[in-house]
Amino acid sequence: MRKTPICFVAFIFFTGISFAQKEQASYIKSAAFEGTNKALNTTFVPLGTPLVFSFDDLEADQKTYEYKIEHMSFDWKPSSLFSNEYIDGFQQQTIQEYENSFNTLQDYTHYKIEIPNSTLKIKKSGNYQISIIDPLGNIVLKRRFTYYENLVQIAAKALRSKISGQSLTDQAVEFTINHPQLRFNNPSEELKIALVQNNNWQTVITQFDEPYYKRNQLVYNANSGGNFKGGNEFLNFDNKAISATNLKIQKVEKKQIYHHILHQDEPRANKPYTYSPDINGAFLVRALNSSSATEADYARIYFSLKTQDLKDQKIYVYGAFNNYATGLENEMHYNKETDSYTASLLLKQGFYNYNYISLDNKNKPNLTAFSGSFYQTENSYTLLVYYRPMNSDFDRVIGGQTFFFKQTQ
Repeated sequence: MRKTPICFVAFIFFTGISFAQKEQASYIKSAAFEGTNKALNTTFVPLGTPLVFSFDDLEADQKTYEYKIEHMSFDWKPSSLFSNEYIDGFQQQTIQEYENSFNTLQDYTHYKIEIPNSTLKIKKSGNYQISIIDPLGNIVLKRRFTYYENLVQIAAKALRSKISGQSLTDQAVEFTINHPQLRFNNPSEELKIALVQNNNWQTVITQFDEPYYKRNQLVYNANSGGNFKGGNEFLNFDNKAISATNLKIQKVEKKQIYHHILHQDEPRANKPYTYSPDINGAFLVRALNSSSATEADYARIYFSLKTQDLKDQKIYVYGAFNNYATGLENEMHYNKETDSYTASLLLKQGFYNYNYISLDNKNKPNLTAFSGSFYQTENSYTLLVYYRPMNSDFDRVIGGQTFFFKQTQ
């Protein structure tokens, strides 16, 4: 018998902060998806597109990990489908591809999963979750990804917000969904939209005003609800040359592993916007003179933010390198002597985007507390269209598009 369908909610209220905290064990690092076009931290792809998911285990003991892939609903709950309805092959199986690091000070085992592979093929579009399970049955890592179909055509663009009082700080998204191949009986019930900024599910917007209905067309204008804080360009550092300083790394020390002390950052909220190219929060593992994922070493990175003691807030280093989590590892602590917040993180060699955020005493995040928010900021957006007709019991993704806000707009 089929499981009882999960009731659908009108919109999502993501508690993304707490979700992210439970997604990864402390010794698991550098988890990322990669698409065939080498796009950074790819998690939204057309159905049938090959994906590679990889991660490192710093315990370096070649554990026999298993992975499990689950189809999820629009609001990221387990869907009502049985695994054989969305997978050809085995839903849970052993990771076959792994190797130890080579010539690194920090030992680790690098694991890699290709989707599809000889024993697994995904048949249906939708939200998916991959879980990594250790030999004791514990889940040590979770990540989200989405497969979409191209059954509708999406025309979308990000613009400077026209809302009074927000035109200097916000960006708005307007879009049209063209559906000549599909007929919707009740679009407001059958269709749901998710709009994500910079591949960060904690920024997702799922509530929109009713669209304008035209023949084979749904039109959402810039006032329909797709309004985001522009934020600021991400800060960055590059340590592909692990023994060298550069414009961002002021000091390198070699102990049991390398230690990289970054130049101190200052809050930018009250400063004018300055363009600085970034990769929208992502990270890229790379080591000088090597293309192997097992020859890149790990270094301890020291972050410092010059600001007064904010006793009623917690401060974090924030980015895709740990799936935008806020936990003990990336929490910053106030240093009275230097009047700054500091933290150190163990990260694999490469190019990293990061930012600083705060949580108040009610765990409410402020993503722009130190960076400020400017409409000029170049951001990426991904729009996903979910479809569940009245006679269906799962959420199909019938369209997806990633697009960008550019300063010229």
